[in-house]
Amino acid sequence: MPHTPATIEESNLSDAIERVSTESERLIIVREGKGVAAIVPLDDLESLEELDEILDQADIPELEVARKEAQEKGTLPLSEFMARLGL
Repeated sequence: MPHTPATIEESNLSDAIERVSTESERLIIVREGKGVAAIVPLDDLESLEELDEILDQADIPELEVARKEAQEKGTLPLSEFMARLGL
């Protein structure tokens, strides 16, 4: 993911927004060598918010039971799972 410096002049910010909106590029704003914020396409943000809602509504105890079962019984590699489905 491309990185953009934390201090962006107005013209550079405009260019960054253009890249994000037209090329669906995701930019990380870095301060003192660490990512502190991001400029992302609106579709990405909406997807993230939707996922957050889904996770908030998830039945956590049921997920814990499923996770424990997967640890005890093991899991399949995706390729094997897809093969069993004939995909």
